[in-house]
Amino acid sequence: MAPTQACAVFAEVEGTVAAGAEVIAMSGIGNSEAFNDGLAKRYKVVETLDLEDHHSYRMNDLIRMQQLLSKYPNAVIMTTEKDAVKLFNSAAIPAEVRSRMFYERISLEFFKGRDELLEKIDKDIKNRKNEGYIKGF
Repeated sequence: MAPTQACAVFAEVEGTVAAGAEVIAMSGIGNSEAFNDGLAKRYKVVETLDLEDHHSYRMNDLIRMQQLLSKYPNAVIMTTEKDAVKLFNSAAIPAEVRSRMFYERISLEFFKGRDELLEKIDKDIKNRKNEGYIKGF
């Protein structure tokens, strides 16, 4: 997986994050070490906020984000695309956090085996019985 340009989590925020900028790495994924290491190659990671995989965000998390942003006034929060999806529709996130929250898009690059993988996925989808997956159709 290769990172692409950093994007604002919230639509009202413009701009991106320059290479070498101070970031607070925040993730709720299974392997936060790989995410943090990847960020450290492009940014100055001043703090990490590693949450459990499939984390459900709570008010305590928002308070912690505010504390970290106060501690590092030049930093932004950089999170995963997976976590950004969980956060972008939340009105509970204060404006000072919203304006400083970004994520990195991830793109997949196949070196070999791409066609075989796509064929397997296509076959699996066509053979799947969707009774348990799609309700109401």
